[in-house]
Amino acid sequence: MANTTRFPGSVPPPPGGGGGGGGPSKKSTAVRKISTASAPPTTRRAGSAPGSRARDREEDGGGRYGQQPQAPAPEASKTNLYIGIGVGALVLVIIIAVMASGGDGEGGGGSGSMAWISRTFTEAGAARDSGQYGKAVDLCEKIMRDPKARKHPRYSDIQMLAQQCRETMNIEPRASSALAEFKAKLEKAKSDGSAMKKANDLLREAKELTVQYRMTSSGNEFMGLRDGIQRWANTEASSDWLKDYNPNKSRIEQKYLSVGDYAGAVKEWNQFREVSTASDLKSRIDSEIQSIDIASTQAAEKIVAEAGTGEGARGKIEERQPYFLGTEGQRVLKKALSSMK
Repeated sequence: MANTTRFPGSVPPPPGGGGGGGGPSKKSTAVRKISTASAPPTTRRAGSAPGSRARDREEDGGGRYGQQPQAPAPEASKTNLYIGIGVGALVLVIIIAVMASGGDGEGGGGSGSMAWISRTFTEAGAARDSGQYGKAVDLCEKIMRDPKARKHPRYSDIQMLAQQCRETMNIEPRASSALAEFKAKLEKAKSDGSAMKKANDLLREAKELTVQYRMTSSGNEFMGLRDGIQRWANTEASSDWLKDYNPNKSRIEQKYLSVGDYAGAVKEWNQFREVSTASDLKSRIDSEIQSIDIASTQAAEKIVAEAGTGEGARGKIEERQPYFLGTEGQRVLKKALSSMK
């Protein structure tokens, strides 16, 4: 009896091909030929026997009816695409950064060139302020050699700074000579005793020389001489107002204070103060008026005491009141009159 046990996935025997002694029919032979022709060729393994084809096909997953479908071809890798996109983005960022900075080197175009020019111009100004005029000129000329510097908004200032520094460098010899001559003139005025009388003329000349040579190495010395002469001129001005002050003081004392006319004395001093320009003179006049206030207070208190409180006291006080107008003594008299009935 033939074995009819089937295993999962096995191919049933063709009809008419049982285990008996009968040979295969023509139909089955045709089917076998067709199947053999359509089956994919199998590669014989090295050293395998010809009878092992069926086993090789089963190991390779093939067979006439049990061959499995081929798996789809693997999808192309996207790694190269991602790398290309990343590199392109990085290059774009670098280009944008370079365009935004505009470069920062000398002679570069765009805002970087302007920034370099501005920094160099600032350095030139600092050199000029510190007395390094040669360095300032070199920096300005360095800027002006750049063809793009003409587009800078402060190009005219750069040219002017260079010109000023050149003039200062060329004027140094003249400044030294002028300083020596002016010092000699001052020494002569001191020796002959005319320094105080000539103070105003010397001060005027010192101011002119200071303005002309202030930016040179002699500038500080000129300013020192100017300030010293200014003190001479102030002292001479004090002497001028003292010539008027002393006679005026004597006149006020004799004409007003000697007769107790404190109001007249204060009026005279105030009129003299109005026409005075020297600050020292005004301070001296204020001091004189304060002294008159003290004296008028003492005199008013004496009048009130002598008048008493009896009959006729009011009349005595009122009679002297005009001589105390505008002084502190007037307050004393008003207070005494207000207390009388």
